[in-house]
Amino acid sequence: MLERLKQLFKKPEEVQPTVEDKIEEAFNSLGEDVIRLEIGSDIAEFAEAILEKINDTRDEIKEQTGFVYPLVHVIEKEDDLQENEAVFFIRGQELAHDFLIPTEEAVASYIYESLMSIFENYIDEIFTMEYFEKYVTKVQTTNSWLVWDISRQLGVYEMKTVLVNILKEKKSISDINRVFEKIDECLAEDRDWCRVWKADVISKRICKEI
Repeated sequence: MLERLKQLFKKPEEVQPTVEDKIEEAFNSLGEDVIRLEIGSDIAEFAEAILEKINDTRDEIKEQTGFVYPLVHVIEKEDDLQENEAVFFIRGQELAHDFLIPTEEAVASYIYESLMSIFENYIDEIFTMEYFEKYVTKVQTTNSWLVWDISRQLGVYEMKTVLVNILKEKKSISDINRVFEKIDECLAEDRDWCRVWKADVISKRICKEI
């Protein structure tokens, strides 16, 4: 990761106007196998409603928090699951195993509540280093010095933890440049102590101001 950051620093500060579109496209291509939903045949009858609710929920979370929720891979398991069975996985590990009332309303409600629960309780697992790099790149396009200054004082893992902690507090990182500016301000207050400061301390201070 440090090598990747060094490579980022070498990029010119002036970029083509289309860079934000490219970053957004990269965001949306992440995580296809991070979350998987396997469903039985009765639930699969509501496939259109399932996909619509997944997209609506992802949009809602992005609007509220600035976090681009991973794509959800939906698979019908006609032979392996009972007709009204649904199983969520994160990175191949079973997370939730449920039997649903096979109605559109019940299925849509289940999808929404499950995705919200995953975001609230498993953000550490779905906010990967790949996601973190994309946020760094976004800041890099407008203020390469800011990224460089923070990286001199705070490790990559700690930087990522700060963002995750902010999301856990139900705060938004949509204005990622402001978040990085706040991180840098915290570090600048006492550079002699910054290397022993914990990420959660910085996170709490930032959450009070955003």
